[in-house]
Amino acid sequence: MVLEFDMGGTHSTATYRNLNSYLAESVLPVTRRNFITGRAELVDKDELLSDQPDLEQRLDTLYGSTFRIGAYTMGYTRDIDLFRRVETGIGANVTAYSLPDAIKPYYGNHPVGGNVFVRFRLRAHE
Repeated sequence: MVLEFDMGGTHSTATYRNLNSYLAESVLPVTRRNFITGRAELVDKDELLSDQPDLEQRLDTLYGSTFRIGAYTMGYTRDIDLFRRVETGIGANVTAYSLPDAIKPYYGNHPVGGNVFVRFRLRAHE
């Protein structure tokens, strides 16, 4: 099992704000070819409603303009042998999001997303 933690941030030159982000992710090999992945992110965002300036200003007055968003992802990948020098895998991820009540009317109460993917990477020289 591999477990990684990361803390970071961004600095907006337009607003002079520093925003934080936190990340933890892991890969659990179930068998030689099957992997379960997990990821949790907490990110401070201040541009979620920038396309609606009147609304953004009203929410800024009521709640502040920085919102903490959480993204929680679970996934599965299966390695398959298609090419001699390229590791190939197919998989899928599902992500559920947590967000403050103030922006739920615009993003939904329980936003979720998903993807299906094909992974290609060079195989280590043997």
